[in-house]
Amino acid sequence: FVQPAFFQYGLKPLFATSDRKSEIYFHYSWFEEDSIEISLPEGYALDNPDAPMPLTAGEVSKYNVKLTRTADGRTLIYHRSFYFGDNKSVQIFPLSSYPTVKQYFEEVQKRDAHTITLKQGAATTAAGSKPPSN
Repeated sequence: FVQPAFFQYGLKPLFATSDRKSEIYFHYSWFEEDSIEISLPEGYALDNPDAPMPLTAGEVSKYNVKLTRTADGRTLIYHRSFYFGDNKSVQIFPLSSYPTVKQYFEEVQKRDAHTITLKQGAATTAAGSKPPSN
């Protein structure tokens, strides 16, 4: 199994508690973009890889993951983009929106934990051809 979003692996939830006593304040909007190449181990192949579904919150946020493979199928390319904020310098959300904001970030974290399965296949040589049979 592979979790390609390793920059987000093990991060604690942004909003850990179910209760909040004040409005939500972000000092700025932000954008994250990751592009990761994962070389598959010799003798393994991807087992029907799929990307997590995109997630949006209107104009305020968008999360998207794309998975591609190199032509030889030996490398998985994981591209993640996420932005939050509507280009204002300060983001303020009323206390009443806390459950919605918390749920959105929990869903992003859930999608970042997406796992891809590898299956053991025919072994190949470094050049990509099958080894000779005995």
